[in-house]
Amino acid sequence: MEEELYQEKTRVSPTATIILIAINVIVFLYTDLFLLSPATFIANGASGYYPVLHDHEYYRMVTSMFLHADLDHIFNNMLVLGVLGYYIEENMGHLRFLMLYFCSGLLAGCTSIVYNMLQMDLTTSIGASGAIFGLMGGIVFMVWHQHRNHRELDLRRLAFMVFLSLYGGFTSQGVDNAAHVGGFLSGILVTALLYLTLNRKGRNTT
Repeated sequence: MEEELYQEKTRVSPTATIILIAINVIVFLYTDLFLLSPATFIANGASGYYPVLHDHEYYRMVTSMFLHADLDHIFNNMLVLGVLGYYIEENMGHLRFLMLYFCSGLLAGCTSIVYNMLQMDLTTSIGASGAIFGLMGGIVFMVWHQHRNHRELDLRRLAFMVFLSLYGGFTSQGVDNAAHVGGFLSGILVTALLYLTLNRKGRNTT
């Protein structure tokens, strides 16, 4: 009973999700419509092992999460972000949602960098999909860990959705699959840690 009441009290409006979508859209419109050479801007913000590790341009780990290649790229990412972000933020709150999103995105970027470094691949990456796959991992853990509080979601369907998303990446060209896998696994790990802190807080205050 205490756990259900706590879940009810933490349901909030998806303000952070809306803000993230707005920032992504504004950055896309700025680079795509108002810059004379958007490719140069994107190249200077994309993430890759050589510019990050060799040139120490660590800011790329964050800027790359807000850059998108074309309209289809940003539309698909923002659509999924809106759906997943709405549910997760409503249940976890603004701060924990943002922690999940950015930690997953950064760890996805690290996974991509390590993988490309081992492959000696100078490819750079952009997009929010690493963080979005982290949200997928977060929802999978939430449903597995507290199924009675998320009865409207089915774990098997979620797993199938993740499988289709990963499969689509592996069968497409120009997709950073290392970031997708790293983001998904990071989302599970980060959400598990967030739930661990919630449980400890609950034991200390009841």
